[in-house]
Amino acid sequence: MIQSILDYPVLYIVIVVLIVLCLFAWTRAMRASARRNASRDATIAQLKEYHALRREFANPTLEQMAVAEPTKLIAGLCANVQHQLEEAEDADDLFATLPEPAQVAYALGYVLEDGSEQLSNFFRRNGPPLTDIAQQAAQDLLPAEFAELFAALHAIHNGTATDHASDIPVLDDRARAAMQQASFWQAAHKYFIENAAVFAINS
Repeated sequence: MIQSILDYPVLYIVIVVLIVLCLFAWTRAMRASARRNASRDATIAQLKEYHALRREFANPTLEQMAVAEPTKLIAGLCANVQHQLEEAEDADDLFATLPEPAQVAYALGYVLEDGSEQLSNFFRRNGPPLTDIAQQAAQDLLPAEFAELFAALHAIHNGTATDHASDIPVLDDRARAAMQQASFWQAAHKYFIENAAVFAINS
């Protein structure tokens, strides 16, 4: 063996290099597979959570809404409006005819889903009429300081305040801190309870 290595050193160097490259490629493939599996598992978990919320709040009672955690209630109501839209031949036309509380629930559901970590993501991923409805809801139902932050980010992302784009990280940080306050969603929660009859939409 040693003699053959001495006789054909280049061949053995090539073999070693090929082995190293194979191991490197295999390691990368395993990591990529793990990432794909993690992404798939996360997607499946999100879908299960979505369907569970939709079932739980498909025909909510006043009592059920009253004791529900506000963000869970909003997400559940949003999921049911989303289901209606998915079943419609023209989602935009149907959305335009929905009662205002249903539109507000849908908009705030996406504020939660897309904007909990960075509110600016909500504006990057959505447009009118959703952003406009969400802004009105923020003004009417959410704390005044947050409504100002929301309006500022809305202006930046719709192009009316492009010179303030550098403010986005600071606005995002302040919005995230506000949304994490225990009392943040109380007014919205009360609003949906007062309009509970609107959400008996899947009975």
